[in-house]
Amino acid sequence: MKLHSVTAPNPDDMSKSRALAGRFFEGAEGLPISFKLDGKAISGIPRDWQTVSKKRAIDANIIETVFEGNDPASGLNIRVECTEYRDYPVIEWVAWFTNKGRATTPMISDILAMDGPFHGSKPVLSHCNGDFGSRDGYTFQLTPLSAADELVFAPRGGRSCNGAFPYYRLFFDGGGLAIAIGWPAQWSACFKTLAGGVHVLAGQEKTRLRLLPGETIRTPRMTVMSWSGDSSRAVNLWRRWYRAHILPRPNGQPLKPLLACAATDEGVEFTT
Repeated sequence: MKLHSVTAPNPDDMSKSRALAGRFFEGAEGLPISFKLDGKAISGIPRDWQTVSKKRAIDANIIETVFEGNDPASGLNIRVECTEYRDYPVIEWVAWFTNKGRATTPMISDILAMDGPFHGSKPVLSHCNGDFGSRDGYTFQLTPLSAADELVFAPRGGRSCNGAFPYYRLFFDGGGLAIAIGWPAQWSACFKTLAGGVHVLAGQEKTRLRLLPGETIRTPRMTVMSWSGDSSRAVNLWRRWYRAHILPRPNGQPLKPLLACAATDEGVEFTT
């Protein structure tokens, strides 16, 4: 994984994005979400949920597609909002669950914001141990994924980076994926090897609930960036995309360096 200069997105990056992640959003049934409704496992939005989709341009570089469906039996509505960037190989999505019926929904459980396979050879996962009050925190580790391997991650105590970190790089031969899970406290992620790739599952660690009429919940937002080349391109592309689309621009200008100081109370962070 040699280092080289920063490079802009290229056609191979964009092609990988469409092949690896974009294929999930070709129709409501193939959406990379899953859950159980009254004990029945459901993937995507079922065809008989009167699914519709709408696409619109947010600006010259961002396309939003919204998929929506309603369970005729329970009144449960699912809306999946997908954002695709035309200038970077990045796709984001979030799912909303709303009770549009007149009665409490059946039990909704095991909600996953990400449930789908990514195809590639020689998978290696880059993962981080997060923050746990130690000098060894925020240490990244590379783990090759062999046949039948399964790696599971979750923070401790509902603190979103306590012992685990919701940012991953999944390397394949010749490129890979950056996968980010929203910052939703007790999240979880699982990486399972399969023939020709890796199956990724991510969301809240435990969900088991009913929705009253009018109530809404949402999944963590998922972000997937594809790249070709080595790890330095992965880092640089993510930084460029983040600066271009996520960081605020006061008065239309890039953020300037800021100095901030905060403290809790006496503790190890104040020792030398």
